[in-house]
Order: sequence, then C-alpha cells, then structure tokens
Amino acid sequence: MRLDATGQAPISAQLAGLQAQNLEVPKPGGDSAQTARDFEALLATMLVKEMRSTLSEGFFGSGPGADTFGGWLDKTIGDSLADTWDVDLAGMVKTSLDSKQAQLDQLNAAAGNSTR
Repeated sequence: MRLDATGQAPISAQLAGLQAQNLEVPKPGGDSAQTARDFEALLATMLVKEMRSTLSEGFFGSGPGADTFGGWLDKTIGDSLADTWDVDLAGMVKTSLDSKQAQLDQLNAAAGNSTR
C-alpha cells in the first residue's frame, strides 16, 4: 500500500480497509463540533475516573450502588470540565475532523461521488 507524505495510507484506502473488515465507516458530513465536544467530555470523564480510583474507599463507600454513583459523578464532573476548561481539545479535534472530511470530499469529487 502506498503511503502519503505523513506516512499514512490515503483516506480511500483506509475507508476500503474498514469496509473490508465490516467495521462501521463514519458517516460523512456529521456534526464535527458535537463529536469533538463529546470526545473532550469522554476524555475528561476518564481523567476524573482515574483520579477518583486513587482514593482508598471513594466518595460513596463500597456498598451496593457505589459504582453506579461513582460513574455518575465521573460523568457529571467530566461534562462540566469539558464545558469549562481552557485546553480546547474539542477545537483541535473539530479542526482535524473537518480536515479529514475536506480530504474525503476532495477525493469523492475527483471520483465523481458525493458524500453529502
């Protein structure tokens, strides 16, 4: 397989590989801003979960439902962090998604196909 200047396979080859493996190919033209924000929230939630796991007993003890409440706390704090922190990971992810979509649109335009 031929690689591009970044050392990666062309997007068309990557998509063909996903289709050959029967994996879901992302739908073109999706809301990249929402996807990026969701990714940022997921990352923040995972960070909170890992930090909370260092506590000896946790906020909710070890009884029934403690893991459910712990997961709820992780998600709530993670979502809040994603909405307020200044890392702007969502902006970087959105830029990357938009760039990949533009490349895909360009490839499809050259092949006479449309993704939207």
